[in-house]
Amino acid sequence: CQALIRAIGLEGFKKLIQEFSGVQLYIPKQEKVCRYLRDKKIRQEFDGSNHKTLAKKYGVTEAWCRKIMSLFLMIQQYENELARIRGQIRSMEQTGEADTDRRKYRQLKQIRSELQSSIRQMKQYTKKG
Repeated sequence: CQALIRAIGLEGFKKLIQEFSGVQLYIPKQEKVCRYLRDKKIRQEFDGSNHKTLAKKYGVTEAWCRKIMSLFLMIQQYENELARIRGQIRSMEQTGEADTDRRKYRQLKQIRSELQSSIRQMKQYTKKG
Protein backbone atom coordinates (compact mmCIF):
# COMPACT_ATOMS: atom_id res chain seq x y z
CA CYS A 1 0.00 0.00 0.00
CA GLN A 2 2.84 2.40 0.77
CA ALA A 3 4.22 2.19 -2.78
CA LEU A 4 0.77 2.90 -4.19
CA ILE A 5 0.32 5.90 -1.87
CA ARG A 6 3.73 7.22 -2.96
CA ALA A 7 2.77 6.77 -6.61
CA ILE A 8 -0.69 8.38 -6.55
CA GLY A 9 -0.77 10.31 -3.27
CA LEU A 10 -2.98 9.85 -0.24
CA GLU A 11 -6.00 11.58 -1.78
CA GLY A 12 -5.70 9.47 -4.91
CA PHE A 13 -5.41 6.37 -2.75
CA LYS A 14 -8.56 7.31 -0.83
CA LYS A 15 -10.45 7.86 -4.09
CA LEU A 16 -9.22 4.52 -5.40
CA ILE A 17 -10.45 2.74 -2.27
CA GLN A 18 -13.77 4.58 -2.36
CA GLU A 19 -14.38 3.67 -6.00
CA PHE A 20 -12.89 0.17 -6.22
CA SER A 21 -12.86 -1.28 -2.70
CA GLY A 22 -13.09 -5.07 -2.87
CA VAL A 23 -12.55 -5.18 -6.65
CA GLN A 24 -9.54 -6.89 -8.17
CA LEU A 25 -7.85 -4.47 -10.58
CA TYR A 26 -5.52 -5.17 -13.48
CA ILE A 27 -3.01 -2.44 -14.23
CA PRO A 28 -1.42 -2.97 -17.64
CA LYS A 29 2.24 -2.35 -18.30
CA GLN A 30 3.07 1.11 -19.55
CA GLU A 31 4.27 -0.25 -22.91
CA LYS A 32 0.91 -1.89 -23.55
CA VAL A 33 -1.00 1.31 -22.84
CA CYS A 34 1.42 3.30 -24.99
CA ARG A 35 1.00 0.86 -27.91
CA TYR A 36 -2.77 1.10 -27.65
CA LEU A 37 -2.65 4.91 -27.62
CA ARG A 38 -0.16 4.91 -30.53
CA ASP A 39 -2.41 2.67 -32.59
CA LYS A 40 -5.41 4.82 -31.74
CA LYS A 41 -3.56 7.91 -33.01
CA ILE A 42 -2.64 6.06 -36.20
CA ARG A 43 -6.33 5.29 -36.78
CA GLN A 44 -7.31 8.89 -36.11
CA GLU A 45 -4.65 10.34 -38.42
CA PHE A 46 -5.12 7.87 -41.25
CA ASP A 47 -6.36 9.56 -44.44
CA GLY A 48 -6.55 6.56 -46.72
CA SER A 49 -3.06 6.71 -48.18
CA ASN A 50 -0.58 7.88 -45.54
CA HIS A 51 0.60 4.46 -44.27
CA LYS A 52 4.23 5.31 -44.94
CA THR A 53 4.12 8.70 -43.21
CA LEU A 54 2.36 7.30 -40.14
CA ALA A 55 4.71 4.32 -39.96
CA LYS A 56 7.70 6.64 -39.91
CA LYS A 57 6.09 9.07 -37.46
CA TYR A 58 5.20 6.34 -34.93
CA GLY A 59 8.14 3.99 -35.47
CA VAL A 60 6.18 1.04 -36.81
CA THR A 61 6.15 -0.77 -40.13
CA GLU A 62 3.81 0.09 -42.97
CA ALA A 63 2.46 -3.44 -42.66
CA TRP A 64 1.47 -2.73 -39.05
CA CYS A 65 -0.31 0.48 -40.10
CA ARG A 66 -2.20 -1.44 -42.77
CA LYS A 67 -3.10 -4.19 -40.30
CA ILE A 68 -4.38 -1.67 -37.75
CA MET A 69 -6.54 0.05 -40.33
CA SER A 70 -7.80 -3.23 -41.75
CA LEU A 71 -8.85 -4.45 -38.30
CA PHE A 72 -10.42 -1.11 -37.44
CA LEU A 73 -12.48 -1.07 -40.65
CA MET A 74 -13.51 -4.69 -40.12
CA ILE A 75 -14.65 -3.88 -36.59
CA GLN A 76 -16.74 -1.00 -37.94
CA GLN A 77 -18.35 -3.26 -40.55
CA TYR A 78 -19.11 -5.93 -37.97
CA GLU A 79 -20.57 -3.35 -35.58
CA ASN A 80 -22.81 -1.98 -38.36
CA GLU A 81 -23.97 -5.51 -39.19
CA LEU A 82 -24.54 -6.19 -35.48
CA ALA A 83 -26.75 -3.08 -35.22
CA ARG A 84 -28.75 -4.26 -38.25
CA ILE A 85 -29.22 -7.75 -36.76
CA ARG A 86 -30.24 -6.30 -33.39
CA GLY A 87 -32.84 -4.19 -35.19
CA GLN A 88 -34.24 -7.28 -36.93
CA ILE A 89 -34.41 -9.18 -33.64
CA ARG A 90 -36.12 -6.26 -31.91
CA SER A 91 -38.62 -5.97 -34.76
CA MET A 92 -39.41 -9.69 -34.63
CA GLU A 93 -39.97 -9.48 -30.88
CA GLN A 94 -42.23 -6.44 -31.17
CA THR A 95 -44.35 -7.84 -33.99
CA GLY A 96 -44.64 -11.34 -32.56
CA GLU A 97 -42.77 -12.79 -35.53
CA ALA A 98 -40.25 -14.23 -33.06
CA ASP A 99 -42.97 -16.65 -31.99
CA THR A 100 -44.19 -17.52 -35.48
CA ASP A 101 -40.79 -17.91 -37.17
CA ARG A 102 -38.69 -19.46 -34.41
CA ARG A 103 -36.07 -20.77 -36.86
CA LYS A 104 -35.28 -17.35 -38.31
CA TYR A 105 -35.32 -15.79 -34.83
CA ARG A 106 -32.83 -18.39 -33.51
CA GLN A 107 -30.60 -17.88 -36.57
CA LEU A 108 -30.53 -14.12 -36.02
CA LYS A 109 -29.69 -14.55 -32.35
CA GLN A 110 -26.87 -16.96 -33.29
CA ILE A 111 -25.49 -14.46 -35.82
CA ARG A 112 -25.70 -11.73 -33.18
CA SER A 113 -23.74 -13.86 -30.73
CA GLU A 114 -21.07 -14.70 -33.32
CA LEU A 115 -20.69 -11.05 -34.34
CA GLN A 116 -20.35 -9.96 -30.71
CA SER A 117 -17.68 -12.60 -30.14
CA SER A 118 -15.76 -11.62 -33.28
CA ILE A 119 -15.86 -7.94 -32.37
CA ARG A 120 -14.58 -8.69 -28.86
CA GLN A 121 -11.73 -10.78 -30.25
CA MET A 122 -10.71 -8.14 -32.80
CA LYS A 123 -10.81 -5.37 -30.20
CA GLN A 124 -8.75 -7.50 -27.84
CA TYR A 125 -6.22 -8.14 -30.59
CA THR A 126 -5.89 -4.41 -31.32
CA LYS A 127 -5.19 -3.78 -27.64
CA LYS A 128 -2.38 -6.35 -27.54
CA GLY A 129 -0.42 -4.64 -30.31
